[in-house]
Amino acid sequence: MTYGTRELRKLWREHWEESANRHKAWAATGYRHNSKPVHNPLPSVLVGMKCGARNRKGEPCNRVDLELNGRCKFHGGRSTGPTSTEGIARARANLTLRWSEPLVNG
Repeated sequence: MTYGTRELRKLWREHWEESANRHKAWAATGYRHNSKPVHNPLPSVLVGMKCGARNRKGEPCNRVDLELNGRCKFHGGRSTGPTSTEGIARARANLTLRWSEPLVNG
């Protein structure tokens, strides 16, 4: 059976979410050695999966060290910035701190 990119990324996410859930259950036991979760190997269809995002030349990215979303650290998407009112206030405070002191002492 052949999988499209969307299906592969879905399988990737499901695999890592299952692993994270097993780890959380283990953490709930206080990391007891006798309740250590069994490591499930990566499904064979996901071995060697590449990022695939297009770089500036228009070629697909060939990195295989992927994050939870199935993209490499360079193509995971940019931060959208702070969303909470506290985060926005901190960002504004940091901005004013940056420009409040002279860059050169002279």
